[in-house]
Amino acid sequence: MRRDKDAQDVFKKAIYIYNQEKPKNNADLSWALSHLGNLHRRLGDYEKARGYLEESIRLHKQSGTDKKRLARTLTYLGGVYRGLGNYQKSIDTLNESLSFYKETGSKDHVRIGLILMQLGNLYRRLGDLKTAKSYLESGLLILKKHLPENHVSMGLALAYLGGYYREQGDYEKSRLYLEQSLKIHQKHFDEKHIKMGWILFNLASTYKIMESHQEAQNLFDKALQIYAKHCGEENIESARLLRNMSKIYFDKNRLNEAEIFIRKSLKILQQDNHVEAYRSLKTLGEILLKKSIQFSDTSSKQEREDLRNQAIDNFNKALQITEQNFPRDSVHIRKIRDRIKSIQRE
Repeated sequence: MRRDKDAQDVFKKAIYIYNQEKPKNNADLSWALSHLGNLHRRLGDYEKARGYLEESIRLHKQSGTDKKRLARTLTYLGGVYRGLGNYQKSIDTLNESLSFYKETGSKDHVRIGLILMQLGNLYRRLGDLKTAKSYLESGLLILKKHLPENHVSMGLALAYLGGYYREQGDYEKSRLYLEQSLKIHQKHFDEKHIKMGWILFNLASTYKIMESHQEAQNLFDKALQIYAKHCGEENIESARLLRNMSKIYFDKNRLNEAEIFIRKSLKILQQDNHVEAYRSLKTLGEILLKKSIQFSDTSSKQEREDLRNQAIDNFNKALQITEQNFPRDSVHIRKIRDRIKSIQRE
């Protein structure tokens, strides 16, 4: 983290110098902007990253500089749009990057494989699991041909597949991929690194569905310790961590704490009008519903009914966001509709 911020200062100085040159060296300026944008992307500062990367691409296209550099910058920008919740724009940008790699006959197979993995993960987020599977499996095949099995990028690819198979309902495959991913992460990251928290949370989520409750709880506890150190700033990445923290407290039946964390997550996402607010709304709905059931002995009938209605209202808000942003046949839309119906039948 510190090195990234030091590198930002260096690139800012370089950009200042390039801007003073007459005539401007647009090729080097655009490349410096690309690096600076990518550093902001890695730090989760997506708005700043977007500005630098879009300007870099404008200069790239204006001056006709190296297409491989342009393709790489487009890949960075695709990741930024994903972080900002603009999934379709992310897909379009990554496809543009992919077309440049193919157009130049690039043999940079690893980057092509990683773009395919990113596209697969995006289609999974949109709820198009069939398309997601095609991209994820194609990307993994390329990466396996060109990377050692313990490469850090293989860890990311396997985690994406683990998340896909969990949503698909193939929990055994999800477990296998995520356990492989965890082993790779352990070779590359300190045990307190935020990426370790991410993979531990994902594996714990699969264990939980498979009813391996003790294993899930152990990993959730480890993830929670890591997350607690990384939620100081009010940005989109913090909102995601706060949502995961809320889910962990939900499973521990510490519902008041779960509600505090999810409302913080939701506030950040709503003020940015971020599509992932639907996920936090769903989580809040589950918390309120669980409260209405657990507090049945100590609450009045009206209080319980109010909590239940609030839960349904949050699910309906989540449904509205998905219907506005996702394809009509998205699995996410179907799942929310089914959840609302199941609550109303109870």
